[in-house]
Amino acid sequence: MMWVLLVMLTTSAPLAASAQALDILISGGSVYKHPAGTVVGIKQGKIAYLGSMDNAQSLIGEDTQHIRAHGRALYPGFIELHGHLLDNVVFSRFACLLEPEKGELGREVCREVVDKLEEGQWLIGHGAGLLFKDLSPYSPRQWLDRYFPDVPVVIAEPHSSLVWANTKAFELMMINNYSIDPVGGKVLRDHNNEPTGVMLGAMAELTMEQAWRSHRVRLCGLSEEYVMSVVPLESNGVTTLGDAGNFWLYGGINFWKHLDDEGVLKIRVSVRPRLSPYKAINEQLEGLRLIFRNELTSRLIINQVSVQVDGNYGLKTARVSGRYQPPYLNGEASGLFYFSPTELNAWLLRLSEIGYGAFFHAEGDEAIKAVLYSLENVRNMNNDSRYTLSNMKFIHPDSERMLARLDVATTFYEAEHHEIPVIRDNLIEQGLRPVSLRRLHAAGVSVSLSSESYGNEQVMPLRRISEAMLDNQLGIASVNKAIDSYTIEPAKALGIDAITGSIVLGKSADLILLEQDLSKLAVEDIASVKVLMTMLQGEITYRDENRG
Repeated sequence: MMWVLLVMLTTSAPLAASAQALDILISGGSVYKHPAGTVVGIKQGKIAYLGSMDNAQSLIGEDTQHIRAHGRALYPGFIELHGHLLDNVVFSRFACLLEPEKGELGREVCREVVDKLEEGQWLIGHGAGLLFKDLSPYSPRQWLDRYFPDVPVVIAEPHSSLVWANTKAFELMMINNYSIDPVGGKVLRDHNNEPTGVMLGAMAELTMEQAWRSHRVRLCGLSEEYVMSVVPLESNGVTTLGDAGNFWLYGGINFWKHLDDEGVLKIRVSVRPRLSPYKAINEQLEGLRLIFRNELTSRLIINQVSVQVDGNYGLKTARVSGRYQPPYLNGEASGLFYFSPTELNAWLLRLSEIGYGAFFHAEGDEAIKAVLYSLENVRNMNNDSRYTLSNMKFIHPDSERMLARLDVATTFYEAEHHEIPVIRDNLIEQGLRPVSLRRLHAAGVSVSLSSESYGNEQVMPLRRISEAMLDNQLGIASVNKAIDSYTIEPAKALGIDAITGSIVLGKSADLILLEQDLSKLAVEDIASVKVLMTMLQGEITYRDENRG
């Protein structure tokens, strides 16, 4: 027998008039943070009843649908705070996977794409760990020139602000031994000042922009790819997504509006346009004013921006108070600021005037301080926008206290966020300490978990909940705190906690049914629990047809 039965309710009690009757009633399972025997009633997409089955009888109508949970567990829908759905859609359609370590086989897919390119189009590829690929005796530029000599090539490391490019691409970008790096960007060079083929920050952004334009990408034509990409999110219980807005200046917002207008947006999406350090502030602010959407009952919200403040520890580009030994970047022994503290302060003051909050990528301790001091200026102006710091690794105790005082949320997407051997001892000597989720909780800081993976099939909230609890030293202490870190806490970070993130009367019916109660399981078993149903605003967006 199917685990869910949608049937007409029959009862000896009088049926409710259709105007008062529930649309859906869920019974027979545990309800997160509610007493045993609680049933959930839904009307017009909202939670309209929480209580006993006996008291629900008067709300049952002839058209009320009954979902029998058969001992399963009902939770708020998961909120993936740090996603890249549109990035994944675009890259899967237009970019090829390059894996140099696999020899000819690792180049084969991109070779096939080259044969299909039209005149003037760039080869766009993607790969992981580009900075650490062993291409000896070649630099990345020389290696690309060797295997792809006839077309401009750019290979991106998704979500890292790093690309490789070949000589033809450098020529089109007018980059040579004497060119000057743009604000917030860096071209890596050898001892002769020759570009090695690696670009960071705004320089990587500029190059990718040129490459996408060569393909005349129409994002609104990617609806089918979206439908396929969102299925893994729904099947893992995700009802709301905070999505990186990397394409907002190139049709990305129209892509989301088109999906919303067509009624095919099956998750709530908070799109965060990514600020550019090299484009004019006024130009970007005007664009942000035009696209602002703060109707929280909508499935499309645009009221925060994304800001890449510095690099990351793995690339030795996170901005730190100490020095990398040895440094990777000449003249940048302490890493990079993509937005300087002065620029950051100016941006936040201007954004607060038009109602935007912000999501910050700030790994290094100096970058974290720059964000917090700028936010202190904004908070002193009685600004109540939502702000989030992403994936900190080391933090000064003073900064830790500022997070709570300034009401700044945090999110983490790496299981072992404290294992950064490159500079760990140096930072600890300077009074910093690895970030502890338990310590942040104790200090009253909002903590969220997220997956931040390239490929939506890797967004696995239950696995992240399990990982965070298994870290006995720095992780999350209890299962309820871990669940909250994927539900109500990210809702707070997105500014939508009044409508979702918990099972409360009047909130949106964003719910998931799991095959087991997480509180009754060993921590290591949580990762393998199956999602049986996902519901957004009372609409079932996913159900597992195979489980009884």
